[in-house]
Amino acid sequence: MSKIAILGATGNVGQSVAAEFAQSPNHQLVLVARNLDAAEKVVTANPRHQNLGVLPIEQFEFGEYDIVVNAIGAGDSGRISSLGSDLMRSTEEWDHRVFTLLEKTPETLYVCFSSGTAFGLLRDEPVS
Repeated sequence: MSKIAILGATGNVGQSVAAEFAQSPNHQLVLVARNLDAAEKVVTANPRHQNLGVLPIEQFEFGEYDIVVNAIGAGDSGRISSLGSDLMRSTEEWDHRVFTLLEKTPETLYVCFSSGTAFGLLRDEPVS
């Protein structure tokens, strides 16, 4: 059984990824989120999946999972605009944290759906 963490599990992308993985009983899913009430709603939306849990983002530890899916993002253009540079700082923080942890646990598969990873630590400009 694969242990899978979904970061940003309450957003549109995170919920879609969770629903897809929840179709298979061969996965233990951990929904990692800032808003635990919203994450619990995702669990409720997938009642047939027995191996589905919730974890506050502050408690997330990278090495415990076979697969980590990063779906952290602002969600819509209005929220992106209101977050301003805070969004970039958050993206850089998570990129740095994940890449540092990947060096320690190279066997973990990291899949990123966050649009912010095309910027910051990896590149100085958007990917063309």
